[in-house]
Amino acid sequence: MIVGADTPIGRRLVEAFADPEREVRAFVSDPEQALELKAMGVKVATGDLSDTSHLAAACTRVFTAILVADAARDGREYAFATGFEAIVGGWAKAVAEPPVSRVIWFGFDDPPATDVAEVTIVSPSLSPDRQIERAVSLDDADQILGDP
Repeated sequence: MIVGADTPIGRRLVEAFADPEREVRAFVSDPEQALELKAMGVKVATGDLSDTSHLAAACTRVFTAILVADAARDGREYAFATGFEAIVGGWAKAVAEPPVSRVIWFGFDDPPATDVAEVTIVSPSLSPDRQIERAVSLDDADQILGDP
């Protein structure tokens, strides 16, 4: 599940993960981009990125959730939370409800804690290409516990 797949970096993540061997899901707020992603074979949930109940439901039976920081601070409208910390704090709770097994915080230096077995970050200090490579390698890893 890529939360924020309708950001420029989120779209690049979707493209990097698109493979017949993977089930790629996306959580977006832009209906037009949802249609484009569906045309690529991606399973898409469309909704408010601050709606934790909708996000939790979309993450049912998801192994890895990639949470894209840009989606929480790019100026889009949110109905259920305001402010970056409140939105990503909601994400931390939402992904723990199904629960997912692995969380990759993408573009964060200091994400909120979440009650998920495996958690790591992809630092925004890396180049965009290196960030994408890192996310794919983390998703492919057997385990990411303690991974910087």
